[in-house]
Amino acid sequence: PAAGTTVAPGDQVTVYVSKGVEKATVPTLANLTVAEVTTALDQAGLTLGSVTRRNDPKLAADVVISGSVNGAPVTDGEELPKGTSIDLVVATGTVTVEDFALNYTVDKAVEILKSDEYGLNPVVEEDPSCPATDPRMVKVQSSIGEVPVGSDITLTTCSG
Repeated sequence: PAAGTTVAPGDQVTVYVSKGVEKATVPTLANLTVAEVTTALDQAGLTLGSVTRRNDPKLAADVVISGSVNGAPVTDGEELPKGTSIDLVVATGTVTVEDFALNYTVDKAVEILKSDEYGLNPVVEEDPSCPATDPRMVKVQSSIGEVPVGSDITLTTCSG
């Protein structure tokens, strides 16, 4: 019967007790591809929310960096209500390289490009057709802007 209903003594009343919201376990997210995580979320009873792309010099394109729900990080094995949407931060597979030409010494440019922020492989080439400078400055570089993680970047310096 509905709440507040009066029943006669001896009438049968069935009571249902809720076990609460059905839960789902967050699968492993980090270091898997978006496709792999989407499948795992679906199998767990969770859904893919928004996908935000971010440069990460250690990860290839479409590899998941982290997951969150309403801005709060989620961890593998965490219990959430079934159907919850998990937002992902995903690697772009690139890093953004600034123009080092004429603004940096070769040594400083090499240091920056090898750093954890870039994770690139600088290759120094000498150009004997132009006069050398002290300190050695970057004359030209092979790539500026978005470059694939782990790329070679050629830095040319004058050596004549």
